Amino acid sequence: MLQRSPIAKLRPVPNKHRLNDRLVSDLQPRSKAFLVWDTVQLGLVVQVQPTGHRSFIVVYNRHGRTRWYHLSNALAIRVAEARKLANAVTYQIAQGKDPPLNVRHPDTPGPSKTWQPAIGNMPGRKTNHGKRPAN
Repeated sequence: MLQRSPIAKLRPVPNKHRLNDRLVSDLQPRSKAFLVWDTVQLGLVVQVQPTGHRSFIVVYNRHGRTRWYHLSNALAIRVAEARKLANAVTYQIAQGKDPPLNVRHPDTPGPSKTWQPAIGNMPGRKTNHGKRPAN
């Protein structure tokens, strides 16, 4: 019986560094997006796009699924601030909350209560749900 080579089992080594402002600003884009993991704050990652855009992301697991929470553009805030934000997000996760579900952008309106009557008044819409009218 053939045995697999131990080389086939190797995974790529994660790109881990102690993040600082200079390292983040000096990251050069590659042909594909890549991640640089922080060794200080668990789950904090800098994602670098091929266009050169860099962003801070918190990667965490919830109910067996890996989730990504975007913190900010990496050039807009410092690494120390990103660590504080990442710490706050991981604290919410430890409390059993799902951070993306708790955030609403201030410009986004809340759920509208007026949409249901508008759908019923659309032309060509059946208002009796396919039933014959009572005589």
